[in-house]
Amino acid sequence: MSWVLAFWLLAAVLLIAPFLPALIEWIARTDAAPLVVVREQDTNIRHFALGFFDRVQELLEREGIDPHDPPADYEGEYRPGERFRLLPHSSPPQWPEATQRSRVIDVMLVAVGDVLLEGGYVYAQEVYAGGKLVGGSNATYRAVYAGTDLLLGDGCTVARWLHSQGHVYIGADCMIYGRVSSGLSMTLGMGTRFERLNAPLIRFASDALAEVRASVAPPPREPWQVPESLLELDERTLRAAGDLDVPAAREVRHHLVARGALSLGDACHVEGNLKAHERLVTGAGSVVRGALVCAGPVHLGEGSLVKGPIISETEIVIATGCVVGTPALPTSITAPSIRLAPGSQVSGTIWAARQGLVDVAAPADKQNLANT
Repeated sequence: MSWVLAFWLLAAVLLIAPFLPALIEWIARTDAAPLVVVREQDTNIRHFALGFFDRVQELLEREGIDPHDPPADYEGEYRPGERFRLLPHSSPPQWPEATQRSRVIDVMLVAVGDVLLEGGYVYAQEVYAGGKLVGGSNATYRAVYAGTDLLLGDGCTVARWLHSQGHVYIGADCMIYGRVSSGLSMTLGMGTRFERLNAPLIRFASDALAEVRASVAPPPREPWQVPESLLELDERTLRAAGDLDVPAAREVRHHLVARGALSLGDACHVEGNLKAHERLVTGAGSVVRGALVCAGPVHLGEGSLVKGPIISETEIVIATGCVVGTPALPTSITAPSIRLAPGSQVSGTIWAARQGLVDVAAPADKQNLANT
C-alpha cells in the first residue's frame, strides 16, 4: 500500500513541478516590468565596423606593429583557426600562383596605410586599411573598413558592410548588401543597388543638383484656400475624407492628412507634415518642411526639398535634383523599395528593407500614378 501511495505522490510532484515557477511568480510577482533589450547592431549602423576596428587595433598591439613604421608583408594568426596578412603600403599585394588561379583571398587583410586591391578577386574575409582603400572593378568583398577614403570600382559586390572615416565612392552597377556608412560623404554610381546607407551627405550618380534646382525656379506663391470639405482635427491639422489635391504655387501652413491620395502641385511650400493612405506626390520644386508618411508609394518631383523623414510601406521614388535633409539636420528615408535618380541628395540614413536602386527612370509620372 505504501508503495502505491509513494508512486502517486511522485507522479503528482512530477506533474506539478514544471508549473511551480509560474505559480510562485503569479502569487508574488518579482518581474512585473518589461525587459529592456537594446540591440545596438540594429540602432547603430557603424556597430560592426567599429567593433572590427577595435579588434584590429588589438591585433596590431599584440603583434607589435607600428603603423608609422610597419614591417614587411607577412602572414600570421588573427584568432584560432583564422589568419591575417599584413599588406604593403600603396602597392597591390602579390598573391601566390594558387591564389591567382582561384581568385579567392581567404585571409583577413590588414594595411596600416593606403592600399590598392586588384579587381576580379573574392575577398572572403574582412579588409582593413588605416588610410585610403582603392578596390578594382568586379571584386567581391565580405566587409571593408577604411581610415580615410574608400573607392570601389564598377560591378563590385559587398556581402556585409562598408565603412569609411572619410569619403566613400561606389562605382556603377554594384550590389551592396548590408550597411554602408561614412564619416563625411558617399557617392553611389548609376545602377548600384543597396540596402542601408548613412552619411552626412549622400549623392547619387552625378552632381547635377544645382542645375536642376535652378531650372525649376518657383513662381510667386499665394496662400492656399482651405476647402470647406476638410475636417479640422486641431488648429494646425486638416483631414480629407478622400483624395486631396493642392494647386501649384501654394503656401500651406497646416499638417495635411488624406484617407485617399495626397498631391502637391509644382512649387508648393508646406510648413507641416503630409500623410496619405493611397499615395503621396510632390510636384517639381516643392518644399516640405515636415515629414512625409504614406501607406502607399511616395514620389518626389524634380527639385523637391524635404526637411523631415519620409516613410512608405511600399515604395519611395525620388527624382533628380531632390534634397532630403541637410548635413546640419539629417533625417531618414524608409521603405521596402527606394529608387533615387542621378543628381538627388540625402543627408542622414536611407533604409531599403527589400532593395534600393540608383535609377535614371526614377522621376515620377503623375499620369501613371493616377492609375496605380
